[in-house]
Amino acid sequence: MSADTVPSHWSNHPLVGWSYGLNGKLAKAPRFDGVSGFDKEDNGLFSIHVHVDQRGLVWVNLDAKETPTTPWNEDFLGADTQGRLQDFNMTEYKFDHAWDMVVPTSATTTSMQYEVFRHRDASDKAFKELDDFFKQVENEDKNLCNGAQKNLNAGVYVNGELQPFNEKVNLQDEGRVPAIG
Repeated sequence: MSADTVPSHWSNHPLVGWSYGLNGKLAKAPRFDGVSGFDKEDNGLFSIHVHVDQRGLVWVNLDAKETPTTPWNEDFLGADTQGRLQDFNMTEYKFDHAWDMVVPTSATTTSMQYEVFRHRDASDKAFKELDDFFKQVENEDKNLCNGAQKNLNAGVYVNGELQPFNEKVNLQDEGRVPAIG
């Protein structure tokens, strides 16, 4: 990425007018030139780690350490080359809208956030039907999770078996999660 490709609003804080260089160092801080004890060197941005995978997706690790505690290749190596992804040519898709993703916000609550990509040849009707279907599935899953949480809170939760065909992604991920206890 070069200075020509970075939108100015990415490097400028709109409230206070501070601007940063591509290296994350504070370039200017209006009205702070005469403030005693203020040092621009102490007010730069934290470093981050960025990885662009073979599919063109950008992975960001906000760990500010020079070497991140969990490097991308430790937990995600091969995520972009899985066999189930080979039928998808990402150059044929464009970002359509942000939706939800399952993000724990506490021990008992979760936020749903997603990004949706649309095939370049998809008609509005076909895309809406598929998008509505996935939203329905996610809402059903959310209701199942809410019910499971109520049972956990009541001390009566018993898990069932995962369906090997329809829930194979869950089974694949199950082996990646360390046992608790």
